[in-house]
Amino acid sequence: MADPWQQLPFNEAIRFFRSKVPIPTESWSDLWEGQHTRAFTVAGAMKASLLLDLQSAVDRAIADGVSLGQFRKDFDEIVARQGWAYKGGREWRTNIIYQTNLSTAYAAGRYAQMTDPDTLQNRPYWLYKHGDSRYPRPQHLAWNGLVLTADDPWWSQHYPPNGWLCSCRVFTLSKADLQRMGKDGPDPSPPVKTREVPDPANPNRTIEVPKGIDPGWAYNVGESAFGPALTSNLTADQARDKLTALNSRLASEQNSLRQLFQNTEQRMQAAFERKRPEAGNRLAKTAENLYQVIKATEKRASDNIEKLLFVENPSRLQLKFDQKILPKNIPDLQKEADFFRNILALKSLNDKNISITIASKEIRPGRITSYYYQGQVFMSPKAPPGDLVHELAHWLEENDPQVHKKALEFRALRTKAEQPIPLGPPFNSDEFTLADHFQIPYAGRVYPNDTATEIISVGLQLLYQSPLKFINDDPHYFDFLFNLVRGHP
Repeated sequence: MADPWQQLPFNEAIRFFRSKVPIPTESWSDLWEGQHTRAFTVAGAMKASLLLDLQSAVDRAIADGVSLGQFRKDFDEIVARQGWAYKGGREWRTNIIYQTNLSTAYAAGRYAQMTDPDTLQNRPYWLYKHGDSRYPRPQHLAWNGLVLTADDPWWSQHYPPNGWLCSCRVFTLSKADLQRMGKDGPDPSPPVKTREVPDPANPNRTIEVPKGIDPGWAYNVGESAFGPALTSNLTADQARDKLTALNSRLASEQNSLRQLFQNTEQRMQAAFERKRPEAGNRLAKTAENLYQVIKATEKRASDNIEKLLFVENPSRLQLKFDQKILPKNIPDLQKEADFFRNILALKSLNDKNISITIASKEIRPGRITSYYYQGQVFMSPKAPPGDLVHELAHWLEENDPQVHKKALEFRALRTKAEQPIPLGPPFNSDEFTLADHFQIPYAGRVYPNDTATEIISVGLQLLYQSPLKFINDDPHYFDFLFNLVRGHP
């Protein structure tokens, strides 16, 4: 049952750890769950130089295979040089720092390897394996041998380590491995039961934590670092659930990070006002590092959304830009073109060409900023974000009759018994729509003889601009569009 990662240098674990930014904290719980993914902390290590020295010592342990004994010698030298009066006994404190950082880096690196697309395709099942510790947690023993698909939501909270000094691991399995274990398929996902514990940030209230998991550990360090594990046949409802869960978790992380950032800035200003420049400078550096963590969290949120929306083998489209005019617009438009290309899995579009021309002036001031005509997209220099995706969708509908047919069927389903109504200003008096409850009434626009629709163009524009808002405002529309561009029935 050996996995291919065991024969590889563990660069993924090193890369994960080296992406961390040092953040001085008084307590480990000053940062919570996934916030630790991008931050290196040691409780009580408030001096920047001390924290950097400790981070370097842990880095050597991960990269060079330094033993706990050697790490303790490095720790003693750092403490003596920095004059740090830490809390707790030496044996316990060094073991916690060493094991926590190595086990999370190892778990994140394992996750990166196990979620490689080729690995997921050939070994799509994950096995929970208890670590045979001296003092096993009963719940971890109960999970021993559990087999679930790699994209089962259970792993978002239960991917090990699941607590202090937890040595549980996860192994990949193929269909043949399941058969040798006497299984026809994965096990049912266990129900998640919770318990109430005191909130470290506010002792006057409690928080819910899954049973069997230590407070602060109910997150998947690999998913937090590298994004969700995705199988190629992701359906719309699965994507919707994963996007919603990711957004909720990341929003919680960002809110508490921003609060910590604001508190640090206030303390920094107070230190300078009291003429304590050393403390003020230290807090300024902490605020700068926290800002880096916040930006990394925002980037991770964006990357995770793209990972959920983009397909593994997109349609082979050729999009050509006319760069003679306004080349500065190309990077932003290239992003939209890449989005359009990467969400499509329709073989009917393979090797087709689209030409995109950037005009030297507004196409129709105050009204039209872009349009599609006979295989070519024309863009105004003032076209807002999402306009290129919108016009490319018209090309899609024209070049795939099945897409056009399904767009008409979806509009008919949504607008039963409705009569066309004028779109109103700034549109012409002869332009009508079937408004339904679309987020943008223009989505129901009616063209003469139904030669085109706005269902695909408006839908893809909304998906590009804000997929989470699209899901919340109109999940039915999202499901239709997601399944359509992936070629699902």
